[in-house]
Amino acid sequence: MKYLLVFIIILFTNTMRSQMRHSKEDLERLRQEADSVKNLGRQAIIDLAAKAICDDPEMLYKDENVNIRVWYNDLEVKVEFRESSTIRYLPYAHKYLYEKSVRVGVDKVSDAGRCLVSNLENDSLGTKAPFYRNTSDKKAIIDKVRKPNNANKDVPPIPENPAPWGWIIIRDRKDHYAIQLGKTYSTTYKIDKKSGKVYDFKDPYRGFYPTPYGGPTYPPPLGGEWIEMKDSSKKDDTEEESKETQNFPRRPFIRQ
Repeated sequence: MKYLLVFIIILFTNTMRSQMRHSKEDLERLRQEADSVKNLGRQAIIDLAAKAICDDPEMLYKDENVNIRVWYNDLEVKVEFRESSTIRYLPYAHKYLYEKSVRVGVDKVSDAGRCLVSNLENDSLGTKAPFYRNTSDKKAIIDKVRKPNNANKDVPPIPENPAPWGWIIIRDRKDHYAIQLGKTYSTTYKIDKKSGKVYDFKDPYRGFYPTPYGGPTYPPPLGGEWIEMKDSSKKDDTEEESKETQNFPRRPFIRQ
């Protein structure tokens, strides 16, 4: 608890110093640039962001599992791409993005954070990773793994809708599938590819129920809380603009 308090104090101090380094002229320039970007419209902003993170932007638009949201405040505009599959199959020696955020400026797009899921034993965060896609081949392997898993009464079943887990990863290894149920305090085990035998079962909740730690709450961004820019074609007649705010990110982006 002591170290957490020190971390929060340092983070808050650095944020305040960053704000003090911006002159009134700098803030006004950032505000004007953000207004110029917002005036482009939601779809144009998304197009700029998608081209910066993907060689095939149409893939992102057509994939029903990819949620795209545009956020803005007084000084910034950013786009969040999030792959929403709740069961993911990872081939061996692969890693994927399942969440990516970028800041969109008048003449550039910059990184604003990412989340990765990996099946690499020796990984480097600097390695480029594609966006995860729940293809028909991946779905077929997921169904294949679910059969021996759900036939075993000693392990939790993997339903099509993985509540209450909300997050299931199937990692393909040489002679087995490594199963991860849950994102934090995960239940893990292995399924032998030949026999279907389940082994190496580990349940952190068995006999002990820790309180999951969600990380510290960060100070608000320099430009104020984030507001979502809604799709105008889906607006209600009485709704001018979404007032939904986003405290994003409340945790650092880390690889799971």
